[in-house]
Amino acid sequence: MAMDAIKTEHPEADQLKIFRAAPASCAVELGRIRMPKADLPWVLYDYWEEKGEDVETITIK
Repeated sequence: MAMDAIKTEHPEADQLKIFRAAPASCAVELGRIRMPKADLPWVLYDYWEEKGEDVETITIK
């Protein structure tokens, strides 16, 4: 599973950054398999055209 592979590859990580470029089916599957007590907190980013950069929008702990 991808979440386990990320935790194994980056054991020092304290959060998982997710950008909205993911396909809808991928986003739905990530939300479906998420286990709050076992997985890293998620930080979701959205691209703001006015700023010309990705901006942190939501943190899911």
